[in-house]
Amino acid sequence: MHDLLNDPLIGVRMPRGERRVSLPELLAALSANEVEGYTGLRAHQADPWHVFLVQLAASIQARCPTNSLPTDREYWCNGLLNLADANAWHLVVEDVTQPAFLQHPCLPRARGDRPPACLDSSFALSSPPRTRGSTFESFGESYAVAHELRQKRSQQRARTRSITRFSCAAFRLCVR
Repeated sequence: MHDLLNDPLIGVRMPRGERRVSLPELLAALSANEVEGYTGLRAHQADPWHVFLVQLAASIQARCPTNSLPTDREYWCNGLLNLADANAWHLVVEDVTQPAFLQHPCLPRARGDRPPACLDSSFALSSPPRTRGSTFESFGESYAVAHELRQKRSQQRARTRSITRFSCAAFRLCVR
């Protein structure tokens, strides 16, 4: 559903007029210097969009270098597939255990697995830190990460409290 590799989802302005293109077609058109702008792109989105496209192109070029930037769709499509499998280029996937575009897969949980109520772990469990190829294999690992984050937060709070106490004591000494 909504495949960035094949579906024309990105609106662009070209010398021939506005049209919608897929991500590989966009990279090919950018290589041919045919893109004048994007339809629907807001001003605050321009820089991150540019950085994202440059990073994609640089990653593809690092893996499959060429003397000049190719202007054919197939090179860019194969390059994107070399970076991640086809599911990763879908905006939405039916199976949530599969990755989608800029979304990590959800791991299946056993019935009844819930984070402990004592942990403030909603962030840690919903979006744990990830590197390419890493996954949390079980609820236990997610729990461990959440517990570690909770301990770090507690230590930071304790340091803040002791600094505050010290500051108050120093202030009292100065006032006397």
